[in-house]
Order: sequence, then structure tokens, then C-alpha cells
Amino acid sequence: MKTFLKSVIILFFVTISFSACSKESPVTLEMEQAYNQAWNFFYPKIVVTAIENNVEIEKISINKGNCKFTDYDITYDSGFKTKELFPAKLNEYQELEIRVDKNCRVKVVDLVINKNEWSFSFE
Repeated sequence: MKTFLKSVIILFFVTISFSACSKESPVTLEMEQAYNQAWNFFYPKIVVTAIENNVEIEKISINKGNCKFTDYDITYDSGFKTKELFPAKLNEYQELEIRVDKNCRVKVVDLVINKNEWSFSFE
């Protein structure tokens, strides 16, 4: 009986582990080249799109932290103001644009979303 109970408990935890691993990411990532007209150069831009509601992007890392990116947004309303991008809360189909350093060749983007880690690779 104890052996059967242990087997059931182990099977339960293995099933939960595989269920957690197979869940799809709550966001999609696209990368494109953007152009800075003021300084006349191209740079990589990552567009994160939520595919479900209540997505909280807590942290981002590009190329394992070896790539710099702009983690704030600049607006003009009676003077220039900056606003931090993270944590960012998105609802379904809302987008977040991340400007990456022009000298960076993006290969891997790691995100912490709703306390879960997701990794996206680019060729």
C-alpha cells in the first residue's frame, strides 16, 4: 500500500512538472530594425505583444545581460519626462517596444513574466 501511495504521489508531481513546462508563453516577440532619424543610424527594436490579459513583464535580459537596451520611455508634456518601462502591465494585444543598443546583435531574450521565466531565441 505504501509503495502504491508513493507511486501515485510521484506520478502526480511528474504530471504537474510536465504541465508547467508545456504551457505556452503569454507573449510573442518580434524583432525589427528601426531607424533613428536624429542620429542617422539603425538599431534593433523588440516588440513584445501580450496574447492574454494581465501580463506583467517584470524583467528583461538580452544576450544574458550583455546587451544594453533602453528601459525607460521619454515623453514631452510641458517638459521632458522619463517613465520606467518595467514592471510593465499589458492586456491582450497591447505592445511594448524595447529599443536595443545599435551595436548589439540580439540572439537571446529572457523575460520574467508573471513570476515565470521565458526565453526566446533569434537567428
